[in-house]
Amino acid sequence: MDPSLKVPAPLQAQELLSNPCSALTDAQVTGLGLKPPGRITKGLLDLCAWSGEIRENGVSVGAVPQNKGGISDIYAKKAKSAYFEPVTVNGYPGVFADIQDGRLSGSCSLWVGITDQLAFTVITSINIGQNKAHACRSAQKTAEAVVTHLKGAA
Repeated sequence: MDPSLKVPAPLQAQELLSNPCSALTDAQVTGLGLKPPGRITKGLLDLCAWSGEIRENGVSVGAVPQNKGGISDIYAKKAKSAYFEPVTVNGYPGVFADIQDGRLSGSCSLWVGITDQLAFTVITSINIGQNKAHACRSAQKTAEAVVTHLKGAA
C-alpha cells in the first residue's frame, strides 16, 4: 500500500455500513443546505440521498464495502477514470474520481478512506443554481462533515 494512502486513525464505520443515512446528523444536513431526512437507495452501493432546497439538487453518501483495499482500490482504477484528483479530507486520504466527467454538469464523486479496508463516497448532483459549477466543493464539504461525525465530534 502506498504510505500516503494509509488511514491515520481508522474510524468506526459499522453504523455507516448498516444505515448510510447515519453518515450525517440532521443539523449537519441542514448546515450543508440539504433537507432531512435522507432516503436510502439500494443498488450496487447502498446510499443515502438528501435533496437540496431546490429539489433537483442533492447529495448521496455511502460506504463502499466491495473495495476490501479501501481507498487503495479506487487509486488502482486511476487509468479508467475520466478525472482523478487526490485530496485530503480532515487528514484522511481521498480522491475526486469517476469514470465519466460530469463536473461541468454539476456532478462530482469523492472517495475517502476511513479504514485501510473501507472507503465511503459522496456523489453530488447539482442541476440548478450557483453551486452547479462547484459540485466538487460541495462534495468535499459533505465529506468533511461525514468524517467529523464519524470521529464523534458532531
